[in-house]
Amino acid sequence: MAEHLGIAVETIRASLRDQYSLVASDIVFLPLGLDADAGVYRVVSDAGASYLLKVTSSPIYDASCSVPRSLQVAGVTAVVAPLPTRVGALWCQTARWTLRLYPYIAGIHGWQPGLTDE
Repeated sequence: MAEHLGIAVETIRASLRDQYSLVASDIVFLPLGLDADAGVYRVVSDAGASYLLKVTSSPIYDASCSVPRSLQVAGVTAVVAPLPTRVGALWCQTARWTLRLYPYIAGIHGWQPGLTDE
């Protein structure tokens, strides 16, 4: 399980407001993922929409964002791509952190429930 990275909630809130024009009413750390340099948060907007926010201190590999976005724009609906910022970027930077915002999809992730004997 991932551990909280130490990024201030107010830094997240300000970045979401400034970069995505999103006013967050709730930001909750989710102890998910296998990336020791990243943290995942569930963000709820003041309008009630839910988002998944990935925060990392590692550099972003451009293709990990641009390929899913291109596929989604081309009509591939099974792809989850990062949402663009106000200026169309697929991530934003703070002094120390890189943030990527996605639609929140409730459910279990690929590591659950695990393999069975069958």
